[in-house]
Amino acid sequence: MQASDCNSLRLPILTGFSCVLNQGTANGERVWALLPVTV
Repeated sequence: MQASDCNSLRLPILTGFSCVLNQGTANGERVWALLPVTV
């Protein structure tokens, strides 16, 4: 994977993850379960 591909992939992942955090505050356990996967 090239650096440009990593950057183009990382941005939607971060925005999507922040969206999950905003919508899933009630599902805190689920968010924290996904945290190690995204990191």
